[in-house]
Amino acid sequence: MDITVAVFTVQLKWSTGKRPSLLLALQAESTGELRLVPIEDKAPGLVAEAIATQVLPETQIMTNGGTLFSRVEAVADSDGPMRLIHNAGLRDDDTSEEASKKPLSPFFNTQKLRVAWRYALTSLKEVAGIRDLEFLKAHLDWLSWTSLNGARHCKDPFLRLLDCIAKAYES
Repeated sequence: MDITVAVFTVQLKWSTGKRPSLLLALQAESTGELRLVPIEDKAPGLVAEAIATQVLPETQIMTNGGTLFSRVEAVADSDGPMRLIHNAGLRDDDTSEEASKKPLSPFFNTQKLRVAWRYALTSLKEVAGIRDLEFLKAHLDWLSWTSLNGARHCKDPFLRLLDCIAKAYES
């Protein structure tokens, strides 16, 4: 499975002194599922550990190749090394001479994720006055759940019912 990963900064008001202003975003290439995980720091070790808690071993992680993701391949869990494959450039595994001449594009493999992030950021701004970290985590779970069938294109009747209930409580 291929997962695109990026770290985004979000400015929200919090009542606690130690507030997460960074969100680790992971998007599955096959399903389009978006997961947003609050992280406390941009340290490469913390980012790698956060990624490890969200993916299975031997997953291909696609990033923009920044230093934040330098420790992704070395991360281990309780069962040992996770053997994550870090792809910071091209999607294909073509080793021909033509492929080696193609420039690495750090923006290429995160475009879909940036589009999904814009939708999530709009949703987060709508609830910007939240003061509870647990509410933020619940809202991030809600965004992940609705992204399973594509943002704003959900055909699952249960999710549409939950969306109607959420809108009723907003007013």
